[in-house]
Order: sequence, then structure tokens, then C-alpha cells
Amino acid sequence: EALIHELFEQQAERTPDAVAVQYEDQQLTYAELNAKANQLAHRLLGHGAGRGQCVAIIAPRGIPMLLAQLATLKAGGTYVPIDPEFPQERRLFMLQDCRATIVLSDGVAVGATSDAAEAGQDVWWLDIRRVPEEEPSLPTDNPVVSKAECAEAAYVMYTSGSTGQPKGVIVPHRAVSRLLIANGFAELTVDDVVVHCSNTAFDASTLEVWGALLNGGRILVVLHDQVLDSVQFGRIMRESGATVLYLSLIHI
Repeated sequence: EALIHELFEQQAERTPDAVAVQYEDQQLTYAELNAKANQLAHRLLGHGAGRGQCVAIIAPRGIPMLLAQLATLKAGGTYVPIDPEFPQERRLFMLQDCRATIVLSDGVAVGATSDAAEAGQDVWWLDIRRVPEEEPSLPTDNPVVSKAECAEAAYVMYTSGSTGQPKGVIVPHRAVSRLLIANGFAELTVDDVVVHCSNTAFDASTLEVWGALLNGGRILVVLHDQVLDSVQFGRIMRESGATVLYLSLIHI
């Protein structure tokens, strides 16, 4: 019955000093990741975010995206990951279709504000990276919000649209926990380093992100250009002690 962010908070209490995410020379422990996500969550709540509301996140995979996903859930909302490399028409459609009232960006997603204006929506835009700098006094404690049900939406991901218009697929909290905890087919532990190399708007990222965070493991973020360079990709995995890699193979 626990929600995704509640399971993460429980893990942060058990292993506060363990490394939760690693990207090149940046690392955050479970306690640090939880505290920063809480600050962003309190900022979202201050702007009216809450249960049943979609929060769009226009950002590549990385620490800001992880913070935005956690913060949205902690505020009671539903996150909608949007690839900043998508064509503007697709981004606009997704913003309109999910009726997002808040858009989070990591500062490198060009066009987020224009997308919102073009979509004809009253959308509030926030740069994830600027929150701790501009509002350091935001609380770091876990927010107390109206308890959602585990059958409610955790996130919405859109299909590729290969058969026409992309379709938003609603994924509930309980589907994620059922996939990743005591599932009987893939045991993830505190000793695992899970490679995060999938697009965050693609459902493979669910296993990479929450598979690590809900089981006390470490997320190893590998960016797009690094994944495409097989030599560099292999070096990063070896040097970081990666133990879990999930790849989707397409046969042509």
C-alpha cells in the first residue's frame, strides 16, 4: 500500500549515508537526495501542486530529473517526463494532453516557456537548478500531504506515436512497487549499481531509477553521447562498478 516516494523515504532512513546517485564527479547520498527533493516539493506545494495534478518535466536524464520526479510525487502530483529533444509539436501536444499546470526544467531545455505559451495554457515554469540557490531556506523535511491511494497515478509516459498520435499511459504507484520489490525475477540489493542509460520518457527508465532507489542501490547516470560511444560507455561502467544494465534491442 506504500507509495513510491514513501518507500524511498523509508530507504533513506535506513541508509542515509549510502550513495543514491552518481554522475561523473557528482554524488548524492540518500539523505542528500531526499533533502533536496523535499525542498523542491515544498516549492511546488507553495505554488499549488497537489494530488491529481500533472507536473511536466522537460529535462534529460540526470540529477535534476531525479529531483523533479521525487519532488512531484512528494507533493502528491503525477510526473510527466518530456524529452527536451522532442520536436516542439510533440512537446506542445504532450503539455496540452496531460493538462500540466507546472513545467519543471533543468535550465537547458530550450523552449519550455514558449511551449507553455504556445499551448495556450496558464503554466508556471520553474528551473530546477535555481531552487536551492534562490530559496535555501526551504524546509528539508518530508512534506505532509493528503495520502493518495497506491492505485493512483505516479507518472504518465507517452507512446512513440508510430501508429498516429502519441498516447499517454497512466502508471500507478502499485505497478512500480510490484515490478521492483520482491518480484521473483530480478533481485536488486543495496550492493547494486544500476546503469541509468534510458531516455527518461521511455519506460525502461522505471527499472533503472526506481529499481535502484527502492532497494537501496546506486543509480549510475550515463548520458546519451556516452552511451553511443561503446568504448567510453564500457569504461564508465567498469570504473563505477556497474552491476545492472537493462537494454532494449531492436532487430532490423
